[in-house]
Amino acid sequence: MDTTVPVKQYNKLREQVNPNIEELENFIKAAENFRFCNKNSQNINALRLKYQAMTTVPTTIEKTMSPYQLYAVNKPLWAVGLSALKIETFLDLERNTGRLLSKAVFNIAYNYETNNVFIDTETYNSPTIQFHY
Repeated sequence: MDTTVPVKQYNKLREQVNPNIEELENFIKAAENFRFCNKNSQNINALRLKYQAMTTVPTTIEKTMSPYQLYAVNKPLWAVGLSALKIETFLDLERNTGRLLSKAVFNIAYNYETNNVFIDTETYNSPTIQFHY
């Protein structure tokens, strides 16, 4: 099987904050046939989370919640404003620490991924940040 087309489509989908929902859905359904996207890989999990974020209708209370609050209660809506590539950062941090991220670590990563700058959400100092797990 030629993987050129699926790899190009994967790269396109993972870099977009608002990918075409039908294209994303079809890619996820077909992904298990691609060698580079096994069922439990980080890359397909990030695309699945992006799809869930895009297709979940927020409740009234969820509309008032911060990204971290949504993350902490396992609601995919925290990922709405992120590309799958940026979602992978959070999945990698979880995998590396073996647990959900603390509020401080999540906020540092979220600020970096949405603003491309490190911001200490406690002191608002930048750019030197140290991760404490």
